[in-house]
Amino acid sequence: MQNLNHLILQAHIFVRLLRDKRGTAAIEYGLLVGLIGLVLVVALESIGLSIKNIIDFITTAIVGAMGRGGVG
Repeated sequence: MQNLNHLILQAHIFVRLLRDKRGTAAIEYGLLVGLIGLVLVVALESIGLSIKNIIDFITTAIVGAMGRGGVG
């Protein structure tokens, strides 16, 4: 009988947890912040690649100019 009472108590606690809506806003905000962070990482990664390509282009142009008419 004690096991049955314990099982009923656990079922009651589980139903209360399912109906409890406290903390949902915090979870939603957490998911939103995580999504924004993911978007920022992807955006900054592509911007970083573009900046690297620009710097490589400038470096190549400078090295080429120095080889053709630079000092030395």
